[in-house]
Amino acid sequence: MTKDQAYQFLKDINIAVLATSSENKPLASTMYYVVDNELNIYFITKDSTTKYTQINTNPNVSVVVTNREL
Repeated sequence: MTKDQAYQFLKDINIAVLATSSENKPLASTMYYVVDNELNIYFITKDSTTKYTQINTNPNVSVVVTNREL
């Protein structure tokens, strides 16, 4: 997949699953996102959410985006 194809894929789909973890407590959150031309993914969350706290504690995250309907 080229960078342009990856950008188009991410642009066409605006829902992802963000996986975070802190103190061996994982969390997977469905979220809306936007992507820029450099393939950076942006999302908004309140600072009172678990995912916000976990990202600040452990910035290592995973993001899953799929176009497959289950």
